[in-house]
Amino acid sequence: GRAGRCLLRTCERAARLHPRLTDSEIEAVSLFLAASVPLLAALPPHHLHAMLRASSVLILEPEGPPLYERGEPCAGCTVVLQGRLSTRVACGSETFEGERGPWSILGAQALAQEVYVADFAVDVLEPTRVLQLARETYEVVCKAARQEAEATHSLARAAAPPSPSAAAATAWVDEAAAGRDAGQDAGQDAGGRSALTPSASSSAGGPSLQ
Repeated sequence: GRAGRCLLRTCERAARLHPRLTDSEIEAVSLFLAASVPLLAALPPHHLHAMLRASSVLILEPEGPPLYERGEPCAGCTVVLQGRLSTRVACGSETFEGERGPWSILGAQALAQEVYVADFAVDVLEPTRVLQLARETYEVVCKAARQEAEATHSLARAAAPPSPSAAAATAWVDEAAAGRDAGQDAGQDAGGRSALTPSASSSAGGPSLQ
């Protein structure tokens, strides 16, 4: 009706003005996804923010094709921002129908599976604004997060002080070397004979170390 057309025009204007999420939406959606989707909870917040910035925001129309079709592969996850969708899930010979509104997540497992086939169908009931998270974007962000973690670990290892045992061993070696040098300096007598050379008396009456 007229109200639906007005809402569609409003959503289309919003999509033209904000083809991506706004900063405030990114913050809210990232917190929601981190609490709802384990795959995304594992990402550092700034990487999740980057993924949301790179993701598409779409306005879906009731007259358009289904968002998901049962038995059809899909390559991403959908987050409903505004609007209303109908769902159909087949279980044996029965089909269960329902509705999804804002803050609903569809197809989250598609982010982790190279080939994900929907076991449900989703149609659009009214002009609906959705965020689509592509598997390809998720994989790129995951790779960047791993590389950053590895670089941080390498820097931490390079900057870390020696362990207590290593430091103690180094100090012991330095102390032993200093003592050896001092003993050699003090062991020289006036005639140039080393004080470490056994004397005649110690040779004659002292115990043998051999």
